[in-house]
Parts: sequence; structure tokens; C-alpha cells
Amino acid sequence: MRELLDLHSPSTLRALSMRYLGLACCCAAACVPQGELKAPPNTSFYFPTGVVYDDDPSSPVNGILYVANSNFDRRYTSGSVLAVPLDGIGDASLRLPPIGTARISSAPISIQHLGSGLSQVYIQSFSGEMTQLPMGDARRLFVPSRGDLDPLNIITARGNQLQCLGPTDDCTQSSPSLSNVPKASNGKPRSVEPLGVGVGTFAGSILSGKVAVTQLKPADSPPMSGNNPESYLVVTDGTATPVTVTADNFISLGLVADNNGPGTNSVVVGQRFAYATNRYKNVDGTLFSFVDGENPSTFFDSGFQGTYRALEARGIALNQDESRMYIATRTPDSLVVIAISDPTSDLPSFRIIATVTLPVGPDEVAVIPRSGQGNLIAITSTASAMLSIYDEDQGILSALLTGICQEPFGIAVQTCGVSPQPGLPARPCPGSPGQAARIFMTCFEDSRVSVVDIPDLTRPDQVQLVAFLGAPNNCLASESDTSCLAAAP
Repeated sequence: MRELLDLHSPSTLRALSMRYLGLACCCAAACVPQGELKAPPNTSFYFPTGVVYDDDPSSPVNGILYVANSNFDRRYTSGSVLAVPLDGIGDASLRLPPIGTARISSAPISIQHLGSGLSQVYIQSFSGEMTQLPMGDARRLFVPSRGDLDPLNIITARGNQLQCLGPTDDCTQSSPSLSNVPKASNGKPRSVEPLGVGVGTFAGSILSGKVAVTQLKPADSPPMSGNNPESYLVVTDGTATPVTVTADNFISLGLVADNNGPGTNSVVVGQRFAYATNRYKNVDGTLFSFVDGENPSTFFDSGFQGTYRALEARGIALNQDESRMYIATRTPDSLVVIAISDPTSDLPSFRIIATVTLPVGPDEVAVIPRSGQGNLIAITSTASAMLSIYDEDQGILSALLTGICQEPFGIAVQTCGVSPQPGLPARPCPGSPGQAARIFMTCFEDSRVSVVDIPDLTRPDQVQLVAFLGAPNNCLASESDTSCLAAAP
């Protein structure tokens, strides 16, 4: 899971120097001894990465949070996905206030007790991003892992009840591998370290229900040879039961010269095209590649390397009508805003309309829609432990929030007073006719989730840190932290 950590962070550098070599050889202090089963914690987060929010009636006030726990140091047998009904967290004296109602004048509240009604399933370690697909009365959750066989973990969620497609609570046995696939030959195609995942949610569109997965590193052939490196985007039917992945689901993004990239980081699925950001080792790579749902054997280069160069492209998001794309880049650390013309045509056109400087180490991007106004864009910066809010109407960063946690990464957004996506009704704001948003961020290093509110979407400068969820740990920085050494419940 090293790529999820920001290598500019001093705490991460200390952590890696202390632990990463130990992880490679599975040192006794951290890793599970061979043959011993040690379940991950079922009442706390543990190096969380992906996060999804759902307005579920079983938790009618605050909804449900689904969090992927990466088990980064392999202290446990596997990672997990934990369902947390937010109405039940805390105790009688300490609860999470409803969206838009918190009034924070001092330190944010710390709710360490995640409450009752929790549910957990097991996934492979080293999880990445997570996304969801509505399916009738349920949600299907998708989260890739960089653990054994690089699986795409697939979970059915009905409120706070989670179940793998098996159906069991052990998704490690039922999730399709992305690196050991039918019809592959001499190591190709395969995903090496899958990280990003997106799903098509535009009803009736070509890519509706399709799941796309990125990979951080190109696949070589034969495996471990370093020869013939090639990058792929995996696109498969996320509505099928079971979900299958064969060589036919791999779309080549081309051979990689001198093994210098691109690998892909994050992906967003539109009506016709899936867009994947590119991570590479020099500034000659493209900002993003995209594939056509009508002709999936072809990929396209965005062509921006001639006008905008960045060492890495990370998180990516689309607005509701697919007229805007937002990409976080590193070196330079920026938010790139791209206008899209004719997004469902045979070849849409793209134009960079803004680049905005961000705090060091931006990672994930999420869109916060507003009725009658331009979008707000939330960006986590892992290295600088900051959250940025970009106001599309103003063309500026309207807020920079510090002290949100250690290594913020994944983002999930809850809204009220505004439709979260086309076709879905707006949920009324508690006691107010206005519009508000709540942002949930996974805190990778200290194993918590931060809760940030924008009580009035017309005033994004009033963003405030409301709460920390879960008990903190310092497992990367301190071998003696009791929260890390204690046995799992």
C-alpha cells in the first residue's frame, strides 16, 4: 500500500524506514504468523482507504458509511469493508449532529465508539478506492486490492448488512482476480497493483453498470522479466452475478517505453467514455486516457502533454451533465478543470479552462453539486493533510482546511437540499430549506474518518471540521502503540 502514502510526508518517511522492509519479510511484530488466523477489527477502522456514503432509510438521519480498511501492515489476516450506521455511533452524551446543524466554535468532537449495528466482510489487504452501484433495494460495492491475486472485491450492501457475492462474509474467496485471468498468455493481460475504480451510473447509457479498474504499474511479459511493459484498463459488467473478469475485459492503453509509465491511477465512467488518469515517471506522459464504450478495443490519448505537463495525474471526477472534468495533479500540485464538448459523440473535445494551485500532495477529487450555481470541488492533499474547496463560480479556492487528520485520502459526499445525481430527489436539510454538504474523508495514517460540513453551499468559506470517527492509532509511527498491538475483537 506504499503508493497510497505520500512520500513527501516526514511521518511517512519515518514509517517506511521503520516498517516497509519488515513488511516485505513479514516481521513477527506486525504480520500474522503463517497458519494463524487473526480477523481484522470489527469495531474500528484500520488504515482506511476507500469510502462510500449512502442515504439509507435504516439510518434515516445521518445515513450509512462504508469504509474499506487496507490492513496496510498485515497485522491481520485480511482487510475489510465495514458498514457504519451513522445514527448509532457514539453514546447518549456524544452523537454526530445531523448534516448542516453543527456549530463548531472550538475543537471538533471525537467519537471513538462506532456504535451498534456494525457489519463487516473480509477483503484482500492493500485496498484502494471504492465505489457503489445502486441495484434495486441494494448497493453493490467495488473495491480493488493490491493483495494476493489483485482482486476486485465485490460486496452487496443492504443498509448495514454486508455480504460477498459468495455469498459469505469472506470476499477473498469469491472476488475475481485481475492478475490471474482466463485467456491470459505469458502474463498478459493482467493488472499490476489495481487501485482506482469507477462505475457507470448514467441510466440508459452505454456504460451504465460497467465497472472500470486502473493499475498503478504496467504488466510485463513474461512476469517479473521487466520486458514488454503494457498498461490496461479493465472494464466489466458490474451488474452480472457473478461478476467475471477474463482477458476480453482488458483494454490495452499501449506499450510503455523504457518501463517509464504510464500506469493509471483513478478512473471515472461517463455515459459513453471511461476516463483514466495517468501516473508516469516523466512529464512527457498524457494527463488522461479514455476508452469508448461503443468500441472498447480503442483508447485515446487526451493530447494535453503539449500544453499542460504534470509528473502525475491522480484523482478525477465529472460533473452531473458531463460538461466538466476535474483532475488533481502533482508536480505541479494543481486542480485542472477541463471543459468537455459533445461527451457522447464519437470523439468529444476537451479544453483546459482553469488550473488552480493546490496544497502539496493532492490525491482524491469529489464534486459537490449546487442547485442554481456552479459546483464545488473537494480535494484531499495527503502530504499536507489539508482539504481544499474549489468554487467553480468564483474560479478560486474558497476554503483551505488544515488539521483534518493524518494522510487524508478517500472522499465521500452527503448532500441535502440538492439532488446528489440526476434522477434522484433532493433530501431535505434538517430544519432548513437551504443546501448543505457533509464530506467524509478516510485518514489513512491515524485510522480514522474525518467529518467536514459546509452548512450553507452558498458560503463554502464557512466549511468546518465537525468530528473524527473511530479511535486513532499510530501504528506506522510507533511499534508500541497499544491500539495496534491489542488483539482484534
